[in-house]
Amino acid sequence: SPPMHPELLDWLAGELIQNGWSIKHLHRLIMNSDTYRASSLKTPDNSTGDPDGLLFSRFPSHRLEIEAIYDSMLTSIGKVPRQASGATLDTSKSKDRALYILTSSRSPLGMGIEIRKMFPLFGFDDSGRPMHRRDDSTTPAQSLWWLNNPLPHYYAGKLAEQLISRYPEIKERTRVLHETVLGRPPESAAEEAITSYARDSIESNHLSEVEAWTRICLGLYSSRTFRQLE
Repeated sequence: SPPMHPELLDWLAGELIQNGWSIKHLHRLIMNSDTYRASSLKTPDNSTGDPDGLLFSRFPSHRLEIEAIYDSMLTSIGKVPRQASGATLDTSKSKDRALYILTSSRSPLGMGIEIRKMFPLFGFDDSGRPMHRRDDSTTPAQSLWWLNNPLPHYYAGKLAEQLISRYPEIKERTRVLHETVLGRPPESAAEEAITSYARDSIESNHLSEVEAWTRICLGLYSSRTFRQLE
C-alpha cells in the first residue's frame, strides 16, 4: 500500500540530508518520538479511533527476533555484562552472544548444536539471503522446544542456582526473578502464583529447591511476555 504520511517521509529525508546523512541521527530522532515510545496497551481512545493500529496510535506488539530472545537468556544469568560507554568493546565479555555465534564457527561449549537447532524454529534463515521481514508465526514445534530442549533448561537451572544462593528470602527472590526475566516487578497475583508453585513443588512433589525454581525460571522464559516486544 502507498505511504499514509508522505509529508512525514519527506521531512525525515530532509533531516537525514541536513545532518550529513547520519543514520544514527535519524535513528535517535525516530526512537525518541512519542509514536515510537508508545505502549502496545489498548485503551478506549486508541481502540475507538484506530481499532486495527494502522495509524500507530499504539505500539504494534510483535515477537522479538531470536537473537534477542537468546541474548536475553544469556543476560539473565550475567553472561552479557554491561560495559562502560565510550570504551573499546571487549568482545571476550560477550563472546557467547548470538551475534558472534552466527558469524563464527564457535559456540558455547556443549551447547552449540542446541543453539543452532533453536534459531531456525523462530524465523532465522541462515542462507544469507536479504530478508526485509522474518517469519514470526507461532508453531507447536516452538512450544515443544521450550518444554523439551536442554538449552532453555540449562539457562533456567543456572538462573535458579544464582537466585537461591543470593536471595534466601522467597519474596525478594520472586521479585528479582520477575524483574530479571520480564523487566518489571510482579503483580500480587503473579507473586502469589510463583511462591505457591515453589512451595507445592517442594512439599507435595518432593522436588529439590533448585528443581522447583528451575521450572519457574523456565516458565517465565517460555512465556509470551518474555518473547514479545510491547
